[in-house]
Amino acid sequence: MISIDAKVMQAIFSVCSIFTIGSLVGLSLVGFREVDSTLRPMPSYDIRIVESLEPQGSGEVKTLRARPKALFRVGDDPLPLARVYLQRTLGEYGVSNILMEDLHLVSKDISRRTGLTHLHFQQYFSGVKVFQCGVSIHLGSKGQVLSLSGSVASDFSISVIPSISLEEATRIAATHLDVSIRTLTTPGNLVVFPVPSGTAYLAWRLTVHKGMGEWYEIVVDAHSGDVLYRVNLYKFADLGVAPFGSVFDPNPDVGPQVIRAFEGDGEGSPEGWVRGELSRGNNVIVREDVGGDDEIFPGRLARATDGRFDFPFFDSYATTEPKIHDSRDFDLDKTSIHLVPEENGYSIDDIPFSFTRSLGVQLDLENNDSIEVIFENGFTFPLYGTVYRSVFVNSNGNLTFGFGDSDSQESAAKLTTQFPRIAPLWTGLDVQGSGGVFLKQNEKRMVVTWNQVSQDGELALNTFQVILDVDGVIRFSYDGVATQSGLVGISPGGVLGGVDSEVDFTAEVPFSFASSDPVVEQFPTERSRLAGYFSSLEDQDIAITNLFYWVNFMHDYLYELGFTEEAGNFQESNFEHEGNDGDRLIADVQDGRFSNNAAIAVPPDGQSPRMAMGLFSRPFRDSAFDADVILHEYAHGLTERLVGGPRRSGCLNGLQSGALGEGWSDFYAITILSQPVIGEYITGNEDVGIRRFDYSKSPLRFGDFGNLPAKFQNSDRAGIGDLYTPELHDDGEIWATVLWELRERLGKSTTELLVTEALKLTPCNPTMLDARDAIFLADEAINNSANHTEMWEVFASRGFGKSASLAYDINASDADNMTAIFQAFDTTTPIENSNDINLEVIFEEDFERSIRSRGWEIEGEDGLGGGALWHRSSGLVAGGARAAYYGVRDGNTYETEEERNFGALTSPAIDLSGVKNAVLQFDHILRAERALPFDPAIIRVSVDDGDTFQQLAFLFNDTRGARFQQARFNLEDFSNKKIRIQFYFDTLDGRTNNFGGWLIDNVVIRGSR
Repeated sequence: MISIDAKVMQAIFSVCSIFTIGSLVGLSLVGFREVDSTLRPMPSYDIRIVESLEPQGSGEVKTLRARPKALFRVGDDPLPLARVYLQRTLGEYGVSNILMEDLHLVSKDISRRTGLTHLHFQQYFSGVKVFQCGVSIHLGSKGQVLSLSGSVASDFSISVIPSISLEEATRIAATHLDVSIRTLTTPGNLVVFPVPSGTAYLAWRLTVHKGMGEWYEIVVDAHSGDVLYRVNLYKFADLGVAPFGSVFDPNPDVGPQVIRAFEGDGEGSPEGWVRGELSRGNNVIVREDVGGDDEIFPGRLARATDGRFDFPFFDSYATTEPKIHDSRDFDLDKTSIHLVPEENGYSIDDIPFSFTRSLGVQLDLENNDSIEVIFENGFTFPLYGTVYRSVFVNSNGNLTFGFGDSDSQESAAKLTTQFPRIAPLWTGLDVQGSGGVFLKQNEKRMVVTWNQVSQDGELALNTFQVILDVDGVIRFSYDGVATQSGLVGISPGGVLGGVDSEVDFTAEVPFSFASSDPVVEQFPTERSRLAGYFSSLEDQDIAITNLFYWVNFMHDYLYELGFTEEAGNFQESNFEHEGNDGDRLIADVQDGRFSNNAAIAVPPDGQSPRMAMGLFSRPFRDSAFDADVILHEYAHGLTERLVGGPRRSGCLNGLQSGALGEGWSDFYAITILSQPVIGEYITGNEDVGIRRFDYSKSPLRFGDFGNLPAKFQNSDRAGIGDLYTPELHDDGEIWATVLWELRERLGKSTTELLVTEALKLTPCNPTMLDARDAIFLADEAINNSANHTEMWEVFASRGFGKSASLAYDINASDADNMTAIFQAFDTTTPIENSNDINLEVIFEEDFERSIRSRGWEIEGEDGLGGGALWHRSSGLVAGGARAAYYGVRDGNTYETEEERNFGALTSPAIDLSGVKNAVLQFDHILRAERALPFDPAIIRVSVDDGDTFQQLAFLFNDTRGARFQQARFNLEDFSNKKIRIQFYFDTLDGRTNNFGGWLIDNVVIRGSR
């Protein structure tokens, strides 16, 4: 996903430990505060805590790690002997041979260019899939086993007969996601859901498409009905002549439209790109979605003329001004508005205020719900010349005809292009927790009243009604409007290319206005609607055509690199190749659900992914014209399907793996287009585009992970100094930087093939070091390691050297979420530990004596009027009698009566003059809240005697067990400087602070002179 205005941290909970090529990764359990568990679009906070649930069956999740020490060949038919190798490996890890019967081959991918074979096995239990558990075996072109990765859950015994039905689980999922059960249809199946403690649950797995930007995989306990897991899938025929189109390569700022053939590659697209005359084919359907409603009201496609998708570009985006009133508040209290039908439309007048006090019956409406009302007593209602005999009353302040609508997000674009609609006050309303919706009707009139309803849980209430007369007159009356955002208007619906009529419904003076067009006013313009949406319809056909060209181009380009049917690519028909078909891409232009964004959601092989290309502002641009952005989003589809295998989901939702996903997407965009800036068109910034750097000039290294100031938002203000937190796009720039440099050394073709094949060798939930190792493994398998020397030089120059590692020991399953990094720049045999006898002790502190007398400084606040919580403690120590502790004295917690607290422990000056290869190490125990960005432990370094500090590491991961773990960080950047080291802790708020805190002992700096 690409985002300008907001960058939201992702957290992930996946359920199986996995074996990897490099360091161990796997089950990621990141704490989640229930108070913050509201769903948020693209990406949402996607974790649920399940450890507190009552276990259903005991068991163990086995972490496997295997790469054959001796050559192990499987011959012409890889499957039988691959199973032998798998059984041998499972036996080495103490897994029963019986489990082999529960591992079923679900995917076999033979890369056509490299000859490598990738076998993916899914684990079952009593015929039920074990959620996110399986094993992958990778074979070289000569049949040799390269590696095995995966995870298995064993030794558990549970019933596979559910207590609740799929229908009941669907209802629970609908309630959890705030979706109307009346309109919800979702696939579902039983799974066994293992968790870290070794327990397992029988559960229903469902996928719920809530709307653009929100498509969820959700797991519901099949006995208790608890939600165990939730993740948003979005981190949005022969024509007789050869078809072609006029497109931009790569965007309108570079040059005019160019003619490109739409025939496609004969191998990747044997039927070509186009079926019939519309912008659809075997690989993709591209259409507009100005209304932002996906399948509810399918958008129009571009239509070719004699095989030509040849449309002019008006560049309406550059010249359009806002058309909708820009008032900041509703001034509708105690007002009534008449809309009277005339020959050519409606006249609009304000009239003396009146309100029908007899409300009638309350409708059975939930939040974000809709109900159809059949007119009684012969009543009918004409709207824009069409007579209706029923109407849908929608909970969110509007009426629609023909279709119900539960959408809480008002939109002038939707009002114009969706259903016929009457909106007295369209906004997200709480009709369950406050007030309700009432109906009264007879043969002459129908009255619908929203009485004392709040907006989105706010305390301020709104009361308003709409009256429909049999002669077509409409009246809006407002007996109290507290909301500051919403929309007022009427529309015949489906008006593509029409112009809305702006009416200032809040004017203090009487007005009269006649219009045959949709009539609308929306507040506030900046938040709810992009200026020029309707004028942009002029360029809709060329936008559809441009997106259609580039996604088809990307399909065929990646097909040549190995993203084929067997690997899980996107095709309606697989033409008798293996893999699941029926999953061509659905791509939308001018998506009305969001602005300043583009997105893609990718379910497992066999289900169509969805791409959404939004409009951008500042400058006003359409992302469907920016090839960088299109290729970036499509590459998310590549990585989601290849990493961990095409039948598996949720492999790139951790902090490191999510950053990898963003980095890979940037890399494919810049390498294919052979230019190192991404998003320059949508941003209007030719120098760096949407990122911080031109990738050919990027200084980023592995050690920058989690410490990068966000480009489009300020840093979090800590109690002392600035605080920087991990962010997927920011940290993804690190990975894209090293891949671009690799391309500069090895060449475009070699690097693209290695990176793509390496994706198939990369385990689920990878760290950046896992991704690095997969590229080396691909080069070993394809090129007999011919590029290893140059590759190590590139990776080492960016901190990914042979000694690079996680900064301290944590649960192997949590490595994907590790934010503290030990970067290294070595290309030879790594130094095993920093206690090497050749390294001199430059500084050490064991906290056995008074630290203030030794030059240490403590500053901060406990939130109760006292100083910082840092002090020497004798409770837990790594050696000796004392350790530094951030926490309440004798309290074993840093909770201070629900008050925010923070504190810095700063070392005396340390002289690194003449010191090389300096390494900071210390023993520590960290126990803190794990919901980003809260309660971070930070390492900082000052080079100006404490006047300012730069962030060296963001520690988000608790140490493993109750023992001290040694952490280490590379200080090579501070050679020949005098420095101070600071240990900083900040709760950031007063909630959820009842954890153990941070213990520091045996601080040592070593180096060589």
